[in-house]
This record gives sequence, structure tokens and C-alpha cells, in this order.
Amino acid sequence: MRIKLIALAAIVLLLPGCDFVKSTDVAVRYVAKMTCSCIYVVERDAQSCAADLPEVASQISLKNDADKKQVNASVLFFIKAKAQYTEGEGCKLVG
Repeated sequence: MRIKLIALAAIVLLLPGCDFVKSTDVAVRYVAKMTCSCIYVVERDAQSCAADLPEVASQISLKNDADKKQVNASVLFFIKAKAQYTEGEGCKLVG
């Protein structure tokens, strides 16, 4: 697993702006937004929400901050997304 991450990081650093980086950014944003909506709008638990995501989402780190009603998602420590729940508006990507 560690070798895969190192290889992935090398590819990302060598090919800035390539489709892989853009696709990864979209995936991370999607996972943050969908998980936020699942937890705070549909009111399901995080484990249940994870089951609805595509398999590739298992490579994305998720942190749910219940106090702030916020979900943070990241890959490789620098591709990040944050989704925030606001009463009456639902979840939206922020930052």
C-alpha cells in the first residue's frame, strides 16, 4: 500500500495539470459533498453513507466534524475538499 501511495504521489508531482489530478479533485469533492448530505440532510450514520459511495472512495480519507456539521475529504494530503451543512440550505462545498 505504501509503495502505491509513493508511486501515486510521484505521478501527481510529475504531471501537474494532467487529467488524473483533475479527476481526483472531482472525486474528493464528490465524496465530501455526498457524505455531508447523507449525514446531515438524510440523517444517516457515516458508516451507512460510505456503503453508497463508489469503491474508489475507499481511498479517500474522510473526517466528520459533528460540532461544525462539516465533512473533510482528502487524498495524498494535498487534494482536499470540505462540505458544510447549513440549516435550510443543505450541504455545499466550501473553501
